[in-house]
Amino acid sequence: MELQVSRQPVATNEVLWNATVEQPVECDVLLPDYCPDIVRILRCVAEPAASQAVVSGNQLTIDGMVTIHIYYKSQERQLCHTLYKMPFHKLVELKNTAANPMVQVQAQAGYFNCRPVNQRRLDLRGTVELQIQVLVSDQIPVVSQASGQGVCCRTQTVPGVRMVAWQSRPFTVREELELESGKEAVAAPVQTFIQASLTDYKVISGKLIAKGELAVTLLYLCDGQQDQYDTTTHTIPISQIVDVEQLEEDCICSASLLVSGCDVQPKADLDGVAHMISLEATLELQVMVCKQEEYQVATDCYGTQFETTCQSKPVSVCRCLVPVEESIGFHETLDLPEDVVSICHLWTEIAESKTTCENQKLILSGKLRVCMFGQYASGELEYFDRMVDFSQSLSQELNCEGCHWNLCYQIRQCRYQVNGQIDLQGTIGVTGMVFCPVREQLLTEIAIQENKPVKGDSGSCLTVYFAQDGESVWEIAKRYRTFPAMVMEENNLEEDTLTQRQMLLIPIM
Repeated sequence: MELQVSRQPVATNEVLWNATVEQPVECDVLLPDYCPDIVRILRCVAEPAASQAVVSGNQLTIDGMVTIHIYYKSQERQLCHTLYKMPFHKLVELKNTAANPMVQVQAQAGYFNCRPVNQRRLDLRGTVELQIQVLVSDQIPVVSQASGQGVCCRTQTVPGVRMVAWQSRPFTVREELELESGKEAVAAPVQTFIQASLTDYKVISGKLIAKGELAVTLLYLCDGQQDQYDTTTHTIPISQIVDVEQLEEDCICSASLLVSGCDVQPKADLDGVAHMISLEATLELQVMVCKQEEYQVATDCYGTQFETTCQSKPVSVCRCLVPVEESIGFHETLDLPEDVVSICHLWTEIAESKTTCENQKLILSGKLRVCMFGQYASGELEYFDRMVDFSQSLSQELNCEGCHWNLCYQIRQCRYQVNGQIDLQGTIGVTGMVFCPVREQLLTEIAIQENKPVKGDSGSCLTVYFAQDGESVWEIAKRYRTFPAMVMEENNLEEDTLTQRQMLLIPIM
């Protein structure tokens, strides 16, 4: 009987690039004509977003936009806001080339400084930190079984995952929203706090249907009321359909809804009074999809009739440990800033996020920046912020030493009450996936040397072997060039690993 070798493809997932690079941002800008002169800068906020990431050969090109918000005081001690949008372009040299890589880019502001050159001119300097992950999903053919000419193969079932998709779908939400009854008209927007949350998603063959909502809170200067500010809050339902090739109902999915930009402008009604606002928000639906698979693979072989050689290679088989959909609640009591009598507006930002693995537990931690405009007894507003720590361990235990992850942190809910102190409550959402890369030594080739027959012991058909506790029947059979099944049958064994010292009868081929 000739040697017959069966093969099957095994999905591999290699991280080609996982690093953070910096992109400098520098510009010299003038205030728009409709903005009053600058007396003092209160805060400068940079909100970067990557819009496109393309790999060509070993070069990764990233395009994006940085929205810079400037909050300042005018000569009339009025709280003012203006923004600038600056495109950026980053070229990253990858170590290797790859066909059809999957790219994920998360952009966040690094160091940023805003310096007034004069009352109408600003010098902006800073950096954008781009956290880049490039994943290459491929298939490697390996030996799954071999028979004939006395070849014996050791096989096992290896669990793994095949990455189906890792993509981002940008889209825009445009709405015209009417102020609540009794609210003063809008003269100028000051600060927009916007939260996106994914409430549900369903998988239909080849498509992911996502539903969520956008919560918008706007602080604005009231029309005709100097130094009077008010807020308006709206909730907007969202739905999106994303085409994902090879997406099936048994796939493991993780989806996140992120805000990458927002613009709010006052809109006049039929009476010419701005009792409405025009909202344009740029959102991003991030989708990660993988499929669990099992592979029957050969890890070792030998010949009982002829000398047999085999080639093997380490194959990185990735296992999906758990899709993460965690909510981290926070509840803090903060003192009012000195001499502040009330809080006009408060919002929160993720200032820092960190994921670590300790004792097979995933620790989700970071810092929350609590931002607020406090009002003095004179009615004047001032900006303040406080830092709050958060930390929570993932409920599921990870049975993996070197797991890696792709997680997204975002504010899902924030509410506060002021009664002598600030009672702050909210929720941070963490979504993504945790993987465990395992390198398996798998057979890729088997060759029989028919001119080198195995020299057996022709004088006996059985030999006696005194085995130790923990020895493998496979290794014993390989040493004597016989079949493991024959050893197990001869000695009434059911498991490959011996649980005690015992004498074995070894059939000789």
